[in-house]
Amino acid sequence: MNAHGPVHRALHSALRAQWGPSPITVLEQSERPWASATFNGARHGWSVLVSGPDPQLLACRLAKQAQAQDYAIPGHLVADLTADVAQHEGGALLRLEALTVEVA
Repeated sequence: MNAHGPVHRALHSALRAQWGPSPITVLEQSERPWASATFNGARHGWSVLVSGPDPQLLACRLAKQAQAQDYAIPGHLVADLTADVAQHEGGALLRLEALTVEVA
């Protein structure tokens, strides 16, 4: 894992906990600063290869779980989390992007 900040690491840990023993491999992850006129935060992204007997179905289930979850990250709020699933050689590709913002 690259040198990601504590918010990214906390969100990544929460996602991994949701995934449990699912047959997944994190292919890429990213974090970049984000700001608006009133908020500071970051955009976080993951590309995850899902394998197993029915990878498309599993990836869709994991995407729904990720979007339905409330994430507890001290001092931050997950303002948005999007997920999409695509076919990929050897399984399904789950792409997640989250926007976190600092809260007072």
